[in-house]
Amino acid sequence: MTEDQKPKPRPRRKRGRLILALIAVLVFAALALGLGLQVQGYARGYGNVTARKDPLLRASQKGPIGRILAQQDQQVSKGQLIIELDDSLARVTLTRAEKAAVEAGGQIGVFQAKCKLAATQREYQRAQARLQIKGAKHKLEQLLAGRARGTVSPVEVHEAQLAYDMVALQPEQTYKAQEQLEKQELALLRQQLQAAQAQVELHKQQLANLQVRSPIDGRVVLNPLVVGEVVDANKVLGRVFDESGFTIETKFPERLLYFLKDRQEADIWPTGRSRWADPLTGKVLKVGRLVQPQDSGGGYFWVTIALDPQGLKLYPGQDAKVAVHVRKVSVLRSILGL
Repeated sequence: MTEDQKPKPRPRRKRGRLILALIAVLVFAALALGLGLQVQGYARGYGNVTARKDPLLRASQKGPIGRILAQQDQQVSKGQLIIELDDSLARVTLTRAEKAAVEAGGQIGVFQAKCKLAATQREYQRAQARLQIKGAKHKLEQLLAGRARGTVSPVEVHEAQLAYDMVALQPEQTYKAQEQLEKQELALLRQQLQAAQAQVELHKQQLANLQVRSPIDGRVVLNPLVVGEVVDANKVLGRVFDESGFTIETKFPERLLYFLKDRQEADIWPTGRSRWADPLTGKVLKVGRLVQPQDSGGGYFWVTIALDPQGLKLYPGQDAKVAVHVRKVSVLRSILGL
């Protein structure tokens, strides 16, 4: 084969350089576009749905469960009786205390009637005493006049004076002593009545402590319980969820701390809602403090996000993905997660 017949080599090196130059231009353009073009930034986190209020249901004192009056997931109203501990002994004790209070009140009524009768008798005796005093005084005045004339001896006058003093002073002192004694006895009976009434209120409170009522309107969720089971004081028996409003307790990494502020809008996708469906909306209610800060930046913080009321069925504890609208950032930072 002659030299003229051999194939000429292709310009591969020039073509490779051209491709590398084109890639470099594209990368530079992408970087320039990514750094220059501003888009809406999102701080993304994960959280759980919580009810606006979710108070615990606790037993106030130890005892066996007598009745369970609400079903699981039932809607209950504020003050509704949900669980009742065995109150048979408490009711017997309350009945006895109420009977004792009624008896104490009856004793006061009887004693007051006796005092009224005694007061009537004393008034009659006072009227009689006034007549005796008047007669003794008249006799004393006559004797004093007779002594002045010399017809009455001093001894007669002295005896008349003693008789007058006796009828004038002694009965009234006796009456006042009786009235004072009656006041003291009445005060004692009233103290006994107050003590009996206090016992009634105490036993009523003890009876109320055996009743677990809903503190709010909401949906009740009970722990596994059976009638006859003995529960300790302060044991959690369940809780009630106020489903008129929800919040999302969301966890964010430390690096996003300075991006999040109150009142920022947020998009929420609860578990079961398609990522491509329109999100639920809400606003940042509270930004918490940094937890477990580290030199490596591995700490985190919690953010409370209030959901807009939309009448949707959510469940406390349900997982949710959250994207909070923050300031605009470059396309590159948005791709890299701020």
